[in-house]
Amino acid sequence: MKSFLKKILPNYILTKYREIRFFIEYLNFKTNIQKLRKNNKKIFIIVGAGPTKYKGWLSTNYPWFDLLKLETFKKYFKSREVEKILAEHVFEHLTEDEAIRSAKFIYEHLLPQGSLRIAVPDGNHPDPDYRKHCGIGGIGADASDHKQFITMEKLVDILENAGFKVEPQEGYRSDGSLLRKNIDEGKGFIQRSRSNAQMNSNESVGWVFPDSNTSLIVDGYKT
Repeated sequence: MKSFLKKILPNYILTKYREIRFFIEYLNFKTNIQKLRKNNKKIFIIVGAGPTKYKGWLSTNYPWFDLLKLETFKKYFKSREVEKILAEHVFEHLTEDEAIRSAKFIYEHLLPQGSLRIAVPDGNHPDPDYRKHCGIGGIGADASDHKQFITMEKLVDILENAGFKVEPQEGYRSDGSLLRKNIDEGKGFIQRSRSNAQMNSNESVGWVFPDSNTSLIVDGYKT
Protein backbone atom coordinates (compact mmCIF):
# COMPACT_ATOMS: atom_id res chain seq x y z
CA MET A 1 0.00 0.00 0.00
CA LYS A 2 2.77 2.45 0.91
CA SER A 3 4.60 1.92 -2.37
CA PHE A 4 1.33 2.37 -4.27
CA LEU A 5 0.60 5.67 -2.49
CA LYS A 6 4.12 6.91 -3.26
CA LYS A 7 3.45 6.35 -6.94
CA ILE A 8 0.12 8.16 -7.11
CA LEU A 9 0.48 11.02 -4.60
CA PRO A 10 2.37 14.25 -5.40
CA ASN A 11 5.67 14.76 -3.58
CA TYR A 12 4.43 17.80 -1.66
CA ILE A 13 1.60 15.73 -0.14
CA LEU A 14 4.01 12.94 0.81
CA THR A 15 6.36 15.49 2.37
CA LYS A 16 3.56 17.07 4.38
CA TYR A 17 2.37 13.64 5.52
CA ARG A 18 5.86 12.78 6.79
CA GLU A 19 6.11 16.09 8.62
CA ILE A 20 2.78 15.48 10.37
CA ARG A 21 3.70 11.88 11.21
CA PHE A 22 7.04 12.92 12.71
CA PHE A 23 5.38 15.67 14.73
CA ILE A 24 2.85 13.20 16.16
CA GLU A 25 5.69 10.79 17.00
CA TYR A 26 7.52 13.60 18.78
CA LEU A 27 4.45 14.58 20.83
CA ASN A 28 3.79 10.95 21.81
CA PHE A 29 7.40 10.46 22.85
CA LYS A 30 7.45 13.67 24.90
CA THR A 31 4.21 12.75 26.66
CA ASN A 32 5.23 9.16 27.37
CA ILE A 33 8.68 9.93 28.73
CA GLN A 34 7.19 12.51 31.08
CA LYS A 35 4.75 9.86 32.34
CA LEU A 36 7.61 7.42 32.96
CA ARG A 37 9.53 10.01 34.96
CA LYS A 38 6.47 11.00 36.98
CA ASN A 39 5.79 7.37 37.89
CA ASN A 40 9.47 6.49 38.47
CA LYS A 41 9.34 3.90 35.69
CA LYS A 42 12.33 2.55 33.79
CA ILE A 43 13.11 4.13 30.42
CA PHE A 44 13.80 1.90 27.40
CA ILE A 45 14.46 3.56 24.02
CA ILE A 46 14.52 2.37 20.41
CA VAL A 47 16.59 4.66 18.16
CA GLY A 48 15.97 4.79 14.41
CA ALA A 49 12.86 2.75 15.06
CA GLY A 50 11.01 3.38 11.80
CA PRO A 51 7.56 1.83 12.35
CA THR A 52 8.86 -0.55 15.05
CA LYS A 53 7.01 -0.44 18.37
CA TYR A 54 7.48 -2.77 21.35
CA LYS A 55 5.52 -2.76 24.58
CA GLY A 56 7.42 -0.89 27.28
CA TRP A 57 9.79 0.78 24.79
CA LEU A 58 9.69 4.34 23.42
CA SER A 59 10.42 4.68 19.70
CA THR A 60 12.45 7.55 18.24
CA ASN A 61 13.17 8.56 14.65
CA TYR A 62 15.19 11.02 12.63
CA PRO A 63 14.85 13.97 12.04
CA TRP A 64 13.38 14.93 15.41
CA PHE A 65 15.79 12.58 17.18
CA ASP A 66 19.29 12.90 15.73
CA LEU A 67 21.84 10.40 17.05
CA LEU A 68 24.70 12.65 15.96
CA LYS A 69 23.76 15.69 18.00
CA LEU A 70 24.48 15.91 21.71
CA GLU A 71 21.78 18.58 22.00
CA THR A 72 19.23 15.97 20.92
CA PHE A 73 20.13 13.76 23.88
CA LYS A 74 20.15 16.72 26.26
CA LYS A 75 16.78 17.85 24.95
CA TYR A 76 15.02 14.55 25.59
CA PHE A 77 16.99 12.88 28.38
CA LYS A 78 18.46 13.75 31.71
CA SER A 79 22.01 12.54 32.25
CA ARG A 80 22.21 8.90 33.37
CA GLU A 81 18.46 8.17 33.27
CA VAL A 82 18.00 5.67 30.41
CA GLU A 83 18.32 1.97 31.26
CA LYS A 84 18.23 0.33 27.82
CA ILE A 85 18.74 1.50 24.23
CA LEU A 86 18.13 -0.62 21.14
CA ALA A 87 19.42 0.13 17.64
CA GLU A 88 18.52 -2.43 14.97
CA HIS A 89 20.07 -1.76 11.56
CA VAL A 90 20.88 1.88 12.27
CA PHE A 91 24.65 2.15 12.79
CA GLU A 92 25.52 0.92 9.29
CA HIS A 93 24.01 4.18 8.03
CA LEU A 94 26.69 6.12 9.98
CA THR A 95 30.38 6.52 9.25
CA GLU A 96 32.80 5.03 11.77
CA ASP A 97 33.49 8.44 13.33
CA GLU A 98 29.74 9.12 13.55
CA ALA A 99 29.15 5.73 15.16
CA ILE A 100 31.78 6.41 17.82
CA ARG A 101 30.32 9.86 18.51
CA SER A 102 26.78 8.49 18.80
CA ALA A 103 27.90 5.64 21.06
CA LYS A 104 29.57 8.16 23.39
CA PHE A 105 26.38 10.24 23.59
CA ILE A 106 24.41 7.08 24.41
CA TYR A 107 26.94 6.02 27.06
CA GLU A 108 26.68 9.41 28.77
CA HIS A 109 22.90 9.15 29.11
CA LEU A 110 22.66 5.54 30.27
CA LEU A 111 22.28 4.58 33.90
CA PRO A 112 25.23 2.70 35.45
CA GLN A 113 24.91 -0.92 34.25
CA GLY A 114 22.58 0.29 31.48
CA SER A 115 22.74 -1.46 28.13
CA LEU A 116 23.01 -0.67 24.44
CA ARG A 117 22.12 -3.43 21.98
CA ILE A 118 23.19 -2.90 18.37
CA ALA A 119 22.28 -5.08 15.40
CA VAL A 120 23.83 -4.41 11.98
CA PRO A 121 24.47 -6.33 8.76
CA ASP A 122 27.32 -8.76 9.44
CA GLY A 123 30.55 -7.55 7.84
CA ASN A 124 32.22 -10.96 8.37
CA HIS A 125 29.41 -12.87 6.68
CA PRO A 126 31.01 -15.18 4.08
CA ASP A 127 28.10 -15.47 1.63
CA PRO A 128 28.72 -13.29 -1.47
CA ASP A 129 25.00 -12.71 -2.05
CA TYR A 130 24.56 -11.46 1.52
CA ARG A 131 27.57 -9.18 1.09
CA LYS A 132 26.27 -7.78 -2.20
CA HIS A 133 22.90 -6.94 -0.66
CA CYS A 134 24.08 -5.66 2.74
CA GLY A 135 27.48 -4.08 2.12
CA ILE A 136 28.41 -0.44 1.56
CA GLY A 137 26.05 0.90 -1.09
CA GLY A 138 24.30 -2.48 -1.11
CA ILE A 139 21.52 -3.47 -3.48
CA GLY A 140 19.16 -4.65 -0.72
CA ALA A 141 16.20 -2.63 0.55
CA ASP A 142 17.41 0.55 2.33
CA ALA A 143 21.04 -0.53 1.78
CA SER A 144 22.04 1.97 -0.90
CA ASP A 145 23.22 4.46 1.74
CA HIS A 146 25.07 1.97 3.93
CA LYS A 147 28.30 3.71 4.94
CA GLN A 148 29.85 0.77 6.79
CA PHE A 149 29.85 -3.01 6.57
CA ILE A 150 30.71 -3.52 10.21
CA THR A 151 32.55 -6.59 11.47
CA MET A 152 32.25 -7.96 14.98
CA GLU A 153 35.78 -6.82 15.76
CA LYS A 154 35.13 -3.28 14.50
CA LEU A 155 31.85 -2.93 16.41
CA VAL A 156 33.56 -4.11 19.60
CA ASP A 157 36.24 -1.45 19.03
CA ILE A 158 33.63 1.28 18.46
CA LEU A 159 31.77 0.46 21.68
CA GLU A 160 34.91 0.00 23.77
CA ASN A 161 36.14 3.36 22.46
CA ALA A 162 32.93 4.88 23.85
CA GLY A 163 33.53 3.27 27.27
CA PHE A 164 31.32 0.18 27.08
CA LYS A 165 32.03 -3.29 28.36
CA VAL A 166 31.16 -5.36 25.28
CA GLU A 167 29.58 -8.79 24.85
CA PRO A 168 28.99 -10.03 21.27
CA GLN A 169 25.81 -12.10 21.00
CA GLU A 170 25.53 -13.29 17.41
CA GLY A 171 27.52 -13.11 14.20
CA TYR A 172 30.63 -14.27 12.37
CA ARG A 173 34.09 -13.79 13.79
CA SER A 174 37.01 -12.81 11.55
CA ASP A 175 38.19 -16.45 11.48
CA GLY A 176 34.88 -17.50 9.87
CA SER A 177 33.39 -19.16 12.96
CA LEU A 178 29.83 -18.31 13.93
CA LEU A 179 28.96 -17.05 17.41
CA ARG A 180 25.37 -17.71 18.41
CA LYS A 181 24.18 -17.21 21.98
CA ASN A 182 20.72 -17.54 23.48
CA ILE A 183 19.82 -13.87 23.26
CA ASP A 184 18.04 -12.26 26.20
CA GLU A 185 15.15 -10.41 24.56
CA GLY A 186 14.86 -8.24 27.66
CA LYS A 187 17.79 -6.19 26.37
CA GLY A 188 15.84 -5.53 23.15
CA PHE A 189 14.13 -7.76 20.62
CA ILE A 190 15.94 -8.06 17.27
CA GLN A 191 13.74 -8.96 14.31
CA ARG A 192 16.60 -9.92 11.97
CA SER A 193 18.16 -12.55 14.20
CA ARG A 194 18.69 -16.28 14.08
CA SER A 195 16.80 -16.35 17.37
CA ASN A 196 13.66 -15.07 15.65
CA ALA A 197 12.25 -18.36 14.41
CA GLN A 198 9.18 -16.74 12.89
CA MET A 199 11.20 -14.39 10.71
CA ASN A 200 13.51 -17.13 9.48
CA SER A 201 10.86 -19.79 8.88
CA ASN A 202 8.64 -17.63 6.67
CA GLU A 203 10.00 -17.00 3.18
CA SER A 204 7.43 -14.26 2.61
CA VAL A 205 9.01 -12.14 5.34
CA GLY A 206 12.07 -10.02 4.66
CA TRP A 207 14.45 -10.96 1.84
CA VAL A 208 15.29 -14.23 0.11
CA PHE A 209 19.10 -14.41 -0.11
CA PRO A 210 20.92 -16.73 2.35
CA ASP A 211 20.81 -15.58 5.98
CA SER A 212 19.02 -12.42 4.84
CA ASN A 213 17.15 -12.07 8.13
CA THR A 214 20.20 -12.37 10.38
CA SER A 215 22.50 -9.78 11.88
CA LEU A 216 25.66 -9.10 13.80
CA ILE A 217 24.38 -8.41 17.32
CA VAL A 218 26.54 -6.89 20.04
CA ASP A 219 25.64 -5.67 23.54
CA GLY A 220 27.43 -2.90 25.38
CA TYR A 221 27.14 -2.22 29.13
CA LYS A 222 27.92 0.97 30.97
CA THR A 223 30.39 0.18 33.72
